[in-house]
Amino acid sequence: MSVTLSVSAEPGAGEQQVLLRVVTSLDEFEGQYDVLEVWRSRDTEGGPYEELTAETYQHPRLPPGALDAPAVPVVGQLVNIVGDTLSLRLDEEEDIDITFVGADPLSYSDVALQIWMQSLGRVASYVDDNGALVLQYGIPGPGSSLRVLECDAAPKLGLDTVEPGSVDYGNDARIALVMGQTGYSFTDPLGSSEFYYKVRFRNLSTGGLSAFSNVAGPATPLGVSVDSLAIGELDLVTAQGAPLAGQEVRIYSQFNGTIVEGKVMVGSDIVLRTDIKGHVEAKLVRGNRYSVAVHGTDLVRDLVVPADTTVERFNLLDPDVTTGEDVFSVQVPNLVYAERRSL
Repeated sequence: MSVTLSVSAEPGAGEQQVLLRVVTSLDEFEGQYDVLEVWRSRDTEGGPYEELTAETYQHPRLPPGALDAPAVPVVGQLVNIVGDTLSLRLDEEEDIDITFVGADPLSYSDVALQIWMQSLGRVASYVDDNGALVLQYGIPGPGSSLRVLECDAAPKLGLDTVEPGSVDYGNDARIALVMGQTGYSFTDPLGSSEFYYKVRFRNLSTGGLSAFSNVAGPATPLGVSVDSLAIGELDLVTAQGAPLAGQEVRIYSQFNGTIVEGKVMVGSDIVLRTDIKGHVEAKLVRGNRYSVAVHGTDLVRDLVVPADTTVERFNLLDPDVTTGEDVFSVQVPNLVYAERRSL
């Protein structure tokens, strides 16, 4: 399973629309999983990661992990907070201040009502069954966010002002997997070229999860759009049929001045090694000519990457994409024998 990343602005430009393209194979999910999860790290490649998807569309909610609103309203504890201000940031753009009025002490339920009224209904608030004051931004989906800023009221209300506990993002619905479809897309409206992304499969019935995919992030941004790329793959086995791990495969780009989206392709050779399953894959530019060689063998073949954008991945040695002589045909040496003479 491969994840490619395309961003709408230059690195360091703050929040950007990030498009993820996930390319898989049918045998990775058919009959095993139903949906695809998308995860993001705003810190390092190692995490921490937060899921951008959920069972259904979700609103940003603080504190993280807070319970849903109870069927029977909870009053909550009393707090001396009149005159203090709660500062919030919506969608990483708009700051609003809620200054509490009345006579101390106020119950958490009174505080919740003032948050709702002073935010003009954009931020709902309630006390959950654990007695925690909960904030919930009214717009669901990954394009919305709610952040608590440094302020005097936050500590009294049990709200964090330092990441990761100070911010939450809405969730998109998990991506439904379709029989026969190998390519999927996901847009992170509040993403960045500085963030890291990965995905995994989930089985809705059993809760079973696959391993995570490769990580897409700052080390793997694209110079062209994902529509201009296809994934070439190859699976190698030994003479006994076992996966051939660690085998070097080289892909040579035949420079001929190819221009893709206004950019001239001059990339160097791609050197890969098969994984423990004997599998290797690489992102290649559509319509361009390459040569693929398996190191230590005489196997070399020229190919042209499919220009058809419905072809998300292809076999590097598929006769439909290769050109020239079929190196798999039986090679008959041209031997010169001495003339036979009778004694």
